[in-house]
Amino acid sequence: MKYEDWRTPFLANSTPEELATRAREAQVWNLENEDRAVKVRSQFKRHLAALQGTHQRAGKTAEEAAEGASHQAIEELGEVDSKWLGALCCTPTDGVPTEVVTHLSLEDIAKCLSKTVVDTANPPPTIEIHPANTQEDADGFREPFRRFVWITWAPDTAPLPEDATQLRRELGLSHFSEGDRVYRCRLAVDKANSRLYTPTCLDARLGPAWKPPPKGTSKPWGLTRDLSTGESRWPELLVETEDYLATAPVAYAVAADPVIGHLEDADFMIGR
Repeated sequence: MKYEDWRTPFLANSTPEELATRAREAQVWNLENEDRAVKVRSQFKRHLAALQGTHQRAGKTAEEAAEGASHQAIEELGEVDSKWLGALCCTPTDGVPTEVVTHLSLEDIAKCLSKTVVDTANPPPTIEIHPANTQEDADGFREPFRRFVWITWAPDTAPLPEDATQLRRELGLSHFSEGDRVYRCRLAVDKANSRLYTPTCLDARLGPAWKPPPKGTSKPWGLTRDLSTGESRWPELLVETEDYLATAPVAYAVAADPVIGHLEDADFMIGR
């Protein structure tokens, strides 16, 4: 089968919600406009076609097969040793500070990262956590369950937002839920030894909230996409999860208002 055999039924898959359809369009748009990882992108598109064929031969309709193929492919993108990731190396520059941050939801912290039991109804402002994107193995040691940790920073005098709702919008954190709390975790960057990567749509697991930076940008990093306007906002890079296994991070609740408020459902095709 060809890529188009997956693409057409994936986009045609009926849904009563127009915004859900637009999310699918954004996923396809991201994949087809990711020109910085052409080789692995082409391989991934062929993989989608092969998965489409596998699911159809199992008796599924074209639309069911497209859904199954995309779900399976996205799960594979989340694997630590996934061969489909973009993994575009980024050489550190003066624009990347020696301390960056990542953001975690209270739900994820309480579920698998906190070193102590957290009262989610009345959580503390700071929580000692295990390194992000790690889990405990059978012997009690922490190991990565995602290859990368996503990072950002304030590139000039303007600080990152301290309001959780604004932060979710400007950083494109569509997977954070309304009513959850946002915590910030600081990470050190050793410019001589840290491994940094520029995110691609594959590293973002085909997330519709993601988009590549504008054409012609001179910066080596990516930029987050504002969920409401589609505007490119804050710098983003990836670091290797395993590089931070020996750290003992602390998560800090976003200062002004850590609780995510209501945000109108996003049209993921805005700004593309």
